[in-house]
Amino acid sequence: INLFAGVGATMTDGVVDTTAATGFNVTGGNLTLGMISEQGSTRSWLGVAASVTSITPVGLPDAFDIKLSGLKLEYNGAAAADDSRLNWSGIATFAGTALAPVDFNRLLLVEGNLTLDLGGFVLVAAKFTLSKSVVSSIAVSAADTLVNAQLLVVKLTDAELFVGAGASFDAARKIVSTNAVGFYLGSTSLTLASLRADPATGETRGWTGLRATVGTAELAKVPGLGFSVTNAEFFYNAAAGTSASAAAAERIDWAGVLPNSDASLDLLTKNRVFVLRGQVAVDLFGFVTGNVDFAMSQSIVDVSFDGTTEALADASLTQIALSNGNLTVGAGGVGVQLTSVELALALLTADRVTAPTDLRSWMGVRAGVLSASLTGIPNFQ
Repeated sequence: INLFAGVGATMTDGVVDTTAATGFNVTGGNLTLGMISEQGSTRSWLGVAASVTSITPVGLPDAFDIKLSGLKLEYNGAAAADDSRLNWSGIATFAGTALAPVDFNRLLLVEGNLTLDLGGFVLVAAKFTLSKSVVSSIAVSAADTLVNAQLLVVKLTDAELFVGAGASFDAARKIVSTNAVGFYLGSTSLTLASLRADPATGETRGWTGLRATVGTAELAKVPGLGFSVTNAEFFYNAAAGTSASAAAAERIDWAGVLPNSDASLDLLTKNRVFVLRGQVAVDLFGFVTGNVDFAMSQSIVDVSFDGTTEALADASLTQIALSNGNLTVGAGGVGVQLTSVELALALLTADRVTAPTDLRSWMGVRAGVLSASLTGIPNFQ
């Protein structure tokens, strides 16, 4: 299927003319549609499998360029009291068609590639996937198993972002920022998962897991200023709502929750709230230069002060760590140099959700520098 969606196009002898048109060209479209109804009842089922090679704009300002490619859509719907969906590969008519991969657990799948160029000032490139499925059985704790929970997963992979001037796309629609000035994000990915209990059970519990990674984030060609973050990761784990018995939702272990053996969220255990880590390098006009590894996390812990008796339950532990730090301050060969700088800070607070009047907290700090020296000063060390 090739089509145009917009205004101003004309057709002559079966050929679409978009010379004076504004809208979008769709090329390489394919559609498989399945509709089944049951005689003697109101039950019916709908399956959709569609794909598009590319969607490109027509007649829009030259400064605006957006392209969608490799698009894929799968949908599995049911109009039935028991919400029973079909496994379309089990129906002879649809075996071997684009509908065959759509099984009874899949509600929706949308995936494709996006590139966006706003006048060379903002450029975005990413592969995206959105899926919604039914998980027939999943354990959220040792004694708690959800039935027919709904799982929504949003993923971005191979994502790039540039904000500034002078960047462009190459033939493969990758961002080229060699001679550009601005801010660049590269090798970026995102996984966002939302798990919800079946509303039919009277529950409102829901869980959210997030992981974002950035291979490179840097200022490009900004005179006198250098800043970069590499190998950065951010994890987040949250729970909300109540069970049918009004019990508050608790965070879960995400290992094994995502489909297709996806281990993106496996680091998120039920006691871990968030993790942020990576490496930073800075250069301020050549006067201040340095680099450091950083990590910050928050987790829920049980604490014993004597090694045997539990003194704190579900306490909040926040940790901040700097390591492998190196810093130079000075100019013209004269300055101060610090090497192997380390800092560890831990803050422990009592659980203020179940015990709001317990205001106790503890803090521990450790800092170290392997060496500190003055350089470039004659006859002085």
